[in-house]
Amino acid sequence: MKFQSLKFMLMSYCILLLAGMSQFLIIVVLEKHLSLSLYSKYTLIFSFFPIYQMVLDLGLQGEVIKRLQTGINKSAELRRMVRLRLGTSIIAVAFALAHSFFAGLDTTLIVGVLVLSLCFIPFSFLMNLEIVGYSDRKWYLATSSRFGKLLGAIVFVIVFLTAKSKEAPATLIYGFSGMLFTYSVLAAVLYWVGRVHFKAYWDRKLGIPALFTSSYGIIVNFGFWWLFGSLFSVLNIRLFGADGLAVFNTAFVLMTPVSLGVQLGLNFSLTIKDDLEKKIPLLWGLSIIFTIFYGLILNIDSFFGIFFKNIDHTMVMHCLWPLILAHPILAISQRQAIILQSASYKNPVAFAPLVAVFTVGVAVIYSVIYTMPYYGMSYVFLIASLSYFIFIYSKWLKYTRYLPLPHIQD
Repeated sequence: MKFQSLKFMLMSYCILLLAGMSQFLIIVVLEKHLSLSLYSKYTLIFSFFPIYQMVLDLGLQGEVIKRLQTGINKSAELRRMVRLRLGTSIIAVAFALAHSFFAGLDTTLIVGVLVLSLCFIPFSFLMNLEIVGYSDRKWYLATSSRFGKLLGAIVFVIVFLTAKSKEAPATLIYGFSGMLFTYSVLAAVLYWVGRVHFKAYWDRKLGIPALFTSSYGIIVNFGFWWLFGSLFSVLNIRLFGADGLAVFNTAFVLMTPVSLGVQLGLNFSLTIKDDLEKKIPLLWGLSIIFTIFYGLILNIDSFFGIFFKNIDHTMVMHCLWPLILAHPILAISQRQAIILQSASYKNPVAFAPLVAVFTVGVAVIYSVIYTMPYYGMSYVFLIASLSYFIFIYSKWLKYTRYLPLPHIQD
């Protein structure tokens, strides 16, 4: 591996991990200064961002990078993504507001969701810069959205800590406004530094319908995963209330570094050999390490209160470990789904996340008949991941049996 490629990869991964840890910084600060009820509500709003980032992405990031590397007109491709993502960011704002209404959030939280979701607009430009960065091998552009998350988190924490009344609704709004300003300024600066220009921005002949047609399976797949995330969130809020999710929200945020670690482990495993026999042990090993690590940290923290002083640490671990185990399953399944979508079985694989959506539907019926335990939603997430894995793996076995791929053979 060339030094420049190694440097690019290491810098990208470092920024990625820091961005994941920035969410941890936010919840630690909030938990120390807010009541559990307010802490639950504030962290709930933060959970909306990754759900609606899927709407901005639509699974097209990798597809466009691949097209740029095959000699497609770069300027036209980037102009198309600017227009497309600007449109999807506005749709994401509308969907996030609809989500908050369906979930029954109060007026203060809906206003908070509105301000936070407005961040999607400048954030979409940062995601476009990532495409340029990966295409040109510029790490400072390739990590722009992740670096934006890190800076946004720092600005939010500064605004929050310097506020006179930390529990006042205005503090939350000012913090989100600071994040919106940070994303906007960073996008403008990086566009200028990277000398990224999009001439003929309003050119109508950009072929957006053609992009949707060629990437139909990927877009449908991401759409159903967004539906799963939204329904999962709404069910949680309906079951336990916006002010009763302090423990679960903490577990969900602590899952972010795990998902990043598993993704890095998957990428590393692909450099060894692209087969399940070598990927599964590595990813499960990472999950076990993360589970033991979090168990030790939360046990120590329950005595000393270094990170969390009011939360039930045992309950956090009960909610967290099924989420940790779910991520290797999801990572492997999504990797195999991408390979299948690029070759065959496009429609069945594209609709595969409906299996996970069905799992949430079963959980809704269960919650109507029986009382759902607090950590039950973590098991719903794990079962949804397992059902998705079984569906994808069955398609994978069928495909490799009748049409073996050269790159998975010895």
